[in-house]
Amino acid sequence: MRQQLILFVLFTNIAFGQIQQEQVIDYRLTGNMEMNFKTTKIAEGNFQIRMIPSDLNTSFIFKIKNQNRPEYSLTLHKETLKAYNNYSCVLPEGNYTFVLETRNKHFSIHINQFISSPIVSPRSQCGDTDDRVLSNDPKSGRKRVGSLCTAQLLSNGLLAMSGHCVTDDGTYNLSTNAFIEFNVPLSNNDGSLNLALPEDQYPMNIASVQWEDYATSSCGREWTLFQVNNNAETGLSPFEAQEDFYYLTNLSPNTSQNIQIVGYGRDTMNSSQLNRNFVQQSHNGPNNGVEELSNGGVLIKYETDTEGGNSGSAIQRMGNLEFTYGIHNNGGCDGGGCTADDENAGISFQYDNLENAINTFYGNNTVHVSNVSNSIFETGTAFQPYDTIEEGQNASTSGSENTVVLMTGTYNAANNYLLTKPMLIISPAGSSVVK
Repeated sequence: MRQQLILFVLFTNIAFGQIQQEQVIDYRLTGNMEMNFKTTKIAEGNFQIRMIPSDLNTSFIFKIKNQNRPEYSLTLHKETLKAYNNYSCVLPEGNYTFVLETRNKHFSIHINQFISSPIVSPRSQCGDTDDRVLSNDPKSGRKRVGSLCTAQLLSNGLLAMSGHCVTDDGTYNLSTNAFIEFNVPLSNNDGSLNLALPEDQYPMNIASVQWEDYATSSCGREWTLFQVNNNAETGLSPFEAQEDFYYLTNLSPNTSQNIQIVGYGRDTMNSSQLNRNFVQQSHNGPNNGVEELSNGGVLIKYETDTEGGNSGSAIQRMGNLEFTYGIHNNGGCDGGGCTADDENAGISFQYDNLENAINTFYGNNTVHVSNVSNSIFETGTAFQPYDTIEEGQNASTSGSENTVVLMTGTYNAANNYLLTKPMLIISPAGSSVVK
């Protein structure tokens, strides 16, 4: 049985942020029959589609086709819809054709529009001018839906950003339809945002999220770690698609070299460059060192230009840009920051709770192996990894299953080397070769 539905919807005043309005198409079938319908939608602004089949174990195909810009089309089926938390990625305005092929007896489709979520954080330019420049670092992504933040790809297969990116005054409020974008295009000349292509958007794995945030007392101790699910169009993880990540270090960055921040901060002060608003930019400025706070937090301080939306950016040291030293999360160059001086700051990976969370994310019996390290010591942590699989096994706990995390690379194993302990060897940030 073939059914057809034509729906026209007009959405306005949409930039990014919270759901303002929801249109619902509700289909119910009286029998277990083949059904195919299409919906044509006209919209202004960004939107998502939420799909609710009555039975997630029943096969279906849902095709979202942008008639004017086919590169913004998406196909979802049973498994990818689960990975996408029952939502499409974020899509731009346009004329769409929706095609659903299913044997589900009940399938609801919710079309969600967004309104803007203003950034209320203090401006954080360190000096009279905004010295940020456009950049294209593949290791840095943009979080969409809810608060807009920056996310960084880590060498052990995790992503990191600030704690307040998933909380509201210290209370967890992450939207289940949050996505991370890469290869973000320039914004429009009026500052309104453009979307990454569907092939460059990744749904956050909500069950994986770990975070810490104390609202008014979070200085030096707010962070988020998480994973994302693979892209429905390409089947790839962002690590595979971007082919890059930040290596981890918990050392203090040498104060003789500037701190660089790359991220997706707002840019609305100069009317001639509004197309840079919330797109990737970078700047490096003086490194003011590390401070251990009375609340147990650890801050890295710098006079590097940032703006709201930069929260989550990797803290990099010039001359050693393949490593991340922490997570930017505090704008203070205009006063009101976490330190006594007018400077920006972020949490250092020296902070115990964050360091431990990274080291044990895959389980308590986890050892890390990498052929790239910023430390002369080898202890098996993500920050001081072993450089051979043999050392990883030797450090594993006998009598229990261990996880060995291989950072992406090539490893030479000894001839006829025998693995004698139960262990799960994973390479979550991309392929590794053992020979």
